[in-house]
Amino acid sequence: MVGCVSLSTLHEVPLPEVALAARVHFAILCALRCGQPPEFECWARNWISGKDRSAAAYTTVRAAAAAYATVRAAAAAYATVRAIRSDIDLVALLDEAIDAEDGLRAKVWEQTK
Repeated sequence: MVGCVSLSTLHEVPLPEVALAARVHFAILCALRCGQPPEFECWARNWISGKDRSAAAYTTVRAAAAAYATVRAAAAAYATVRAIRSDIDLVALLDEAIDAEDGLRAKVWEQTK
């Protein structure tokens, strides 16, 4: 709560650009924290590790869409999640996803040299 009647914007801070793979990674991490069927967990662990990101693994488009829907729902219910499950740190999950994707990108880059 801010103790004032009005505020003025001095300057806008642009939102960071987060790569699609990092957003999907984040969505999968969020979905895993909520409990999923074993098949999904297996697919998710393989996707996160970079072991198998093929369409045949779990019809990637559908799985990624479901994971992305999960993260959108998580964002919409952020206050509820914080109140009910204060042990889930969405910012830490996003940082984990971005760092992991950066690491995988570097690993692939090194393999192509």
